[in-house]
Amino acid sequence: MFLPFTQFEIKTKLSPSEIEEKLSQIIGSESYAANPLDVATPYYGDFNPHYFQMRRVRTLVKNDFAPVIRGYITEEEGITQVKVKMRFKNSTLVFFGFVLLFFGFMLASAPKSISLPFSGGFLLFYSFSLFIFHLGGADAKERLEELLVINQGK
Repeated sequence: MFLPFTQFEIKTKLSPSEIEEKLSQIIGSESYAANPLDVATPYYGDFNPHYFQMRRVRTLVKNDFAPVIRGYITEEEGITQVKVKMRFKNSTLVFFGFVLLFFGFMLASAPKSISLPFSGGFLLFYSFSLFIFHLGGADAKERLEELLVINQGK
């Protein structure tokens, strides 16, 4: 599929309740903060010992292309496995749909002298969106790994 998504797993010795406690350090309830320096938690969402969903807190400088992050927590023989999936937000998917329709219409109906710049514009938009998504996804993955794998050596 042309829209980005990411999946990965984290294995940890933390129990599901310990994971819930750790998640409470980065997941809050506020979805927007006017001052980017005044963000208490970087994400907002829901969590419990078996599941979490989080989104980046929006500020004036944070983008809307950051991924929705869902995690499923299962415990197996002293090891807890966290399966994480990241994808675009629904509003971003709708926006992408409109942009694709617009560029598709322009490419199909306009003469080549006009449609070629539009195809270049689409590629630029698409590449930038992928870059922002993967940047936000890499940040979230690193943050989750640091949070949940901290006690692995003990």
